[in-house]
Amino acid sequence: GFKPTQDSISRDGVLTLSCSLDSVGLMAKNVELCKLGYHAMRSKINSKKGKLQNKNPKLIIPSNFGFENIDTEIKVAFDLAKKKIIENGYEVIEINVPILDLYKKVPIWQFASVECATEYFYLYDQKKHLIDPNVLRRIERANEVMAVEYNLLQKIRIDLIEEFNKFLKNNFLIMPTVTIEPPLLEKCKDSEFYDEANLISLRNTTLANYMNGCSISIPYFENKKPIGIMLNAITNEDDTLLSISSEIEKVLQK
Repeated sequence: GFKPTQDSISRDGVLTLSCSLDSVGLMAKNVELCKLGYHAMRSKINSKKGKLQNKNPKLIIPSNFGFENIDTEIKVAFDLAKKKIIENGYEVIEINVPILDLYKKVPIWQFASVECATEYFYLYDQKKHLIDPNVLRRIERANEVMAVEYNLLQKIRIDLIEEFNKFLKNNFLIMPTVTIEPPLLEKCKDSEFYDEANLISLRNTTLANYMNGCSISIPYFENKKPIGIMLNAITNEDDTLLSISSEIEKVLQK
């Protein structure tokens, strides 16, 4: 799956969950098909070419984010994928990324809650029973957020995007896409379990939405079980990300 920079693909006609964080992405069989789909769908063409601007990009594993309470099998598979990538000549470093400590303190749920409540205000008022109960809970939490909090949330995001882009530059973050195995549908009927599983499942992938970057999840199989290897790049580095992802995909298939 590929999530591009937010304004690179039009969101006209797309139902809103969070107008600040939503972006239109695509899923395909491989990176090349994601690239073809993206080039067909995008509404603007980046001036940067798809070839890597940085000939020796670093793949950065954040030691302080993305691996909390990771399932053992997923951690083992990720480490084996990392070993393959290093053996094929890529520079992989594991470092503390201070800006991610700031990011973890941001109440990101407020975006979807307030913006959902705004978008579906009349529907909520008149046809509440038609709304998915999991979305309904998000909408109702909007009452917990003051206008000042929401405005500060927007300001903090602008500042963190700037700092994140300065830090990452033409390099890439690499992490597991999701740190838990898929939960059973039966268990997800329990709202408390669903909320927890949903939060963990979205933790790593939401980073690119918040930072208005781009990201891709590449399948990697270990003992016939798949995990996702996620690469993140900064704003408007979509073509560069697709280029290196195509290379990494080949490495992981060896």
